[in-house]
Amino acid sequence: MVRRADQIGGVLLLVFSVLYTLEARKLPSRGMNALFFGQGSPGPNFMPYWLGITMAVLALVLIVQGSLKPFEPVGENERLPGVAGWKRLAVVFGALALYLVVMPVIGFSLGTLALLTALLVFPDRHPILVVLGLPIGTTLILHWLFLRVLHVPLPTNALGF
Repeated sequence: MVRRADQIGGVLLLVFSVLYTLEARKLPSRGMNALFFGQGSPGPNFMPYWLGITMAVLALVLIVQGSLKPFEPVGENERLPGVAGWKRLAVVFGALALYLVVMPVIGFSLGTLALLTALLVFPDRHPILVVLGLPIGTTLILHWLFLRVLHVPLPTNALGF
């Protein structure tokens, strides 16, 4: 059954990535000369276009791997997650939905810190050093990357962070 799931997932990802790439091509472009010959920076379609191409290649890899796997029949109980699995899924999707709702109010930094902490504490218990270090480190790195390197403003709260 895993084989069939890989094939179906690969086909769905391939369809999505082709549509995504076609939409990315509609964005303004500065052409490949801007990238390869130092004539400025690539246009707004550069990242989405190549992301779509990468997703399509990975989808093809998933389809091929799923097709080459030997067939292993499994029971119905092995395919579906149990109650604990559904609870973990609900926590993850609930945390992501809450993150989208509260980010304009509490800002990117606090929102990301809270999201990552919640995802490390509630679905699976992790050591306290991981729960404290990973969200703080990730938030600081993302903050530095977007503000200092990419010069992209992030949503802030009333206190400025």
